[in-house]
Amino acid sequence: MDTLVLAETNPESRADALSSLAVGFRTRFKQTGDRNDLDLSIKHHEEALKLRPEGHPDRAVSLSHLAIDHFMLFEQTKGRQDLDISIKYYEEALEVWPEGHNNRAISLLNLAISLRSRFKMIGDLDDLDMSIKHDEEVLKARPEGHPNRAVSLSNLAVGLRTRFNQTGDRMDLDMGIRHDKEALKLQPDGHPNRAASLGNLAVDLWTRFKDTGDIRDLDLNIRHQQAALKLWPEGHPDRAGSIFNLAVSLRTRFKQTRDGSDLDLSIEHNQEALKLQPMGHPLRATSLSHLAFNFTDRFAQTADREDLLSSLRLAREGAAHESSPAIVRFKASLL
Repeated sequence: MDTLVLAETNPESRADALSSLAVGFRTRFKQTGDRNDLDLSIKHHEEALKLRPEGHPDRAVSLSHLAIDHFMLFEQTKGRQDLDISIKYYEEALEVWPEGHNNRAISLLNLAISLRSRFKMIGDLDDLDMSIKHDEEVLKARPEGHPNRAVSLSNLAVGLRTRFNQTGDRMDLDMGIRHDKEALKLQPDGHPNRAASLGNLAVDLWTRFKDTGDIRDLDLNIRHQQAALKLWPEGHPDRAGSIFNLAVSLRTRFKQTRDGSDLDLSIEHNQEALKLQPMGHPLRATSLSHLAFNFTDRFAQTADREDLLSSLRLAREGAAHESSPAIVRFKASLL
């Protein structure tokens, strides 16, 4: 606060001091989750912005900081107003950042994420189209050899896959797969993001398999999921979802090929996923019902009474699991 007092008579120094203090409050908010710190960060950045009118060389910096703060507030509150404000500030900052400026690419990237978040909230395809457009511009600013090219490729692939799910345009999905493949090549063995890239490409291939029925995509989906699973350490928050998705893919291939080893592996992975979803977990009933169907499938193959009993027991538990959505409990009750 002493710095602010000393800068009272100098607007330029005061704006710098306010901005620095605001960044400190935001940093502490990230550590503690204290909403008051985030509110103070917004307050100080707003005051700094007033001291940096149109034409000021640091105006875009203040606009970007406010956009970040309001997006973080949106992540806390899920309030549409905070997201709209974040988007507005990012758009204003982009009008100021010159072409080729490094911060322009960062603002484009963050704006694309914010627009995609609003699309998920309200379903306006214009937001998704604009998000993809901005991600494409970021990618152009990050040519081969750029350290963040893989991140931009992955972000663009997510947007394209999301749009495919809305429109059914296969060109979007094929382009997304191409981008995710390039991202994976840029993240070789030992890269901290390799597991995530493998998972993203697996989702793409699963989506295309569901669209075309081409089992080659399913085979590749399973291969990439197995590779990702080897990289997720025990206790990693993405491990349970990865295990469950692999179990679903293996059961799907079993239904295509009737290869019992796929079904056995699906059961094994489903059981592991279930251990990571204790009582009260919202996805436990989903895992219970999938595992129940797996045992039903194996009973149909082997006539092993233990498989039938396991299926019935799991189905009953899934149907009684109140923390899961009603539709999931209903499906479980059908067994």
